[in-house]
Amino acid sequence: MPDKMKCRKCRARFGPEPPHTELKPSLSEVQREIKNETLYSMASLYFDPKYSDWTIICGNESFPVHRCVLSPRSEVFAKEFEWKAGKDDRETLLPDDDPIVIEKMIQYLYTLDYSAPVEADIMAKIASAYHHDVSTSLPPEEMAQPTASPPDPSSPKEETEITQEVKEFQTLDPSVGQLATKRTEEPKYYFDPTFFHIQIYALAERFQIHGLKSLARRYFHDTLESRLNSVSFSEVVEEVYSATPDHDRGLREAVVNVALNHLLELRRSNALPDDFLNGNGKNRDFGRDLCVAMIHREEREFNSVLY
Repeated sequence: MPDKMKCRKCRARFGPEPPHTELKPSLSEVQREIKNETLYSMASLYFDPKYSDWTIICGNESFPVHRCVLSPRSEVFAKEFEWKAGKDDRETLLPDDDPIVIEKMIQYLYTLDYSAPVEADIMAKIASAYHHDVSTSLPPEEMAQPTASPPDPSSPKEETEITQEVKEFQTLDPSVGQLATKRTEEPKYYFDPTFFHIQIYALAERFQIHGLKSLARRYFHDTLESRLNSVSFSEVVEEVYSATPDHDRGLREAVVNVALNHLLELRRSNALPDDFLNGNGKNRDFGRDLCVAMIHREEREFNSVLY
């Protein structure tokens, strides 16, 4: 069959051939690619401090950072950089803060996200910090030598990495090396992401990192709802109202919203007893906020039916 005949039959069956257009990505795809490339470049600076020009010192840890990254995202850091401009001092000292929380704040500044700490990492940091305290407070001759023999690689692993870390740490000095007991002395936010997001939110408020505040609020709300049966709701309320000032409504509205959505469940499980709601100080503030939220909800429902 002649080619012209084939083309004529194709046009009759499928319509005219569409005009030839060069395949090219849409503008939104190009913008998405550029955004991803920018985020990747920022994250690479977080993992490689080669060109850092500032240091944040917190406890026994030092975090190399870049002023050009921190100053646009934190008003507090921007003012410190401006104040110390031209001086030899290129350090920010945070002796009263927790290195674990500070590290997550820095993670956000470079990646626009952060993750709650993993328990194994927490235990390793506790052991490292405690070992540093012991080694600097005792003379070398008084330091106990390890007495435990190394584990047999051929034997089955019945212990978790955390338990092994505890045992290794306890061999440093049997008289003081009790990491298992020390775990219970650490803050709740080390091992509960709900409380950790509260700490991140409070830190973001202090350093005026608005995006981190919004992210921590979202993570807190979602985590609290998903862990409602495994956390003490009253302790969460007390932590939120203690860690945030009265004018900052972010986390307070979040915890009130969760209570409002699960009110019957919390009452039946005695997570919100009368004596807690009628308590003093922060508990009373929460009870008042919850009442106001319930009134507003009833008003919205009434108006939706009326109109």
